Amino acid sequence: MKKAIIEASYGTSYTNALDNSVLALQKRFKEDFADYDVFTVITSGMVRSALAKKEIIFDDLDTMLERLKNEGYDEVIIQPTHLIPGIEYEKICASAENHKGDFSVLSIGAPLLDDKRDIEKICSIIAEKYPDETVILMGHGTEHRANEIYTLVDEICRKSGYKNIYTATVEAKPTIDDVIDSLKADGISAVTLMPLMLVAGDHASNDMAGDEPDSWKNKLEEEGFEVKCVLKGLGKYPEIKDIYCEHIRTLIKEGK
Repeated sequence: MKKAIIEASYGTSYTNALDNSVLALQKRFKEDFADYDVFTVITSGMVRSALAKKEIIFDDLDTMLERLKNEGYDEVIIQPTHLIPGIEYEKICASAENHKGDFSVLSIGAPLLDDKRDIEKICSIIAEKYPDETVILMGHGTEHRANEIYTLVDEICRKSGYKNIYTATVEAKPTIDDVIDSLKADGISAVTLMPLMLVAGDHASNDMAGDEPDSWKNKLEEEGFEVKCVLKGLGKYPEIKDIYCEHIRTLIKEGK
C-alpha cells in the first residue's frame, strides 16, 4: 500500500523563509512518518510563479493529487500549514473533494489554530519564549468568518494569564491601531513584534518591520514605543512542528 503526506502551504517567495519554515516542516514530516512519502505543494499561484522565476518549481494541489493517483498511491493525507480554516483552507478542501474517488483514503488535517487546545499550546509556547517582553503577534487577517480566531487567540492569552501577548492582523480586525490603544491603556512602553504566520515573508519583512511609514514598527515608534522585531516564522519553532505532526497522527488514528 503506497501512502503519502502532502504538506499544503500557501508558500512564500522569500527563499530563506521557504527553507527554514515550509521545507523544514516537510523534513520533520519525513522524520516522524517514515512509512509515508512526503511531498510539498504551494497553493498560491502567485507564489509559485515568483518561485518559478528563480527556478524553484512546486506543483499545485490538484496537480499533485493527479500525480499520486497515476503513481498508484492508496492513502493520502493532506496537512495544510494554514493557520485558520479560512478561504485558502476551503480551497484545499474543495480540491480534495474533486479527488475523493481517486484514493482508498484521502483525508485533510486541521489548520494550526483550529482547536482551542492548540491555541492554548501556542500561547504557552510564545509566553515561555518571551516571558519578559510585551509581544504583538501579527496575523494575516481575512474577510472570512474564521477571522474571529485571532480575537480568540487574544482572549485565550488573557485567560491563561499571558497578559504580555497582544494580537493584531494586517488585513482585518483587530488592527495594530486597536492594539496601540490597549498598550497605552496598559502603560506599556516597549514591544516585540513577531509574525503569527508559518513564514516570516513579505508581511513580516514589510508590513511589520519595513521602512515604510505605515509599517507596524514605524507606527509604534511614532507613538513613542521602543520596538523590537523578530523575523521568525512559526515554522521555525520545533514546538509548532509538534502540533502539525499531532494533527497528522490524529488522522492516521482515525483511519485505523
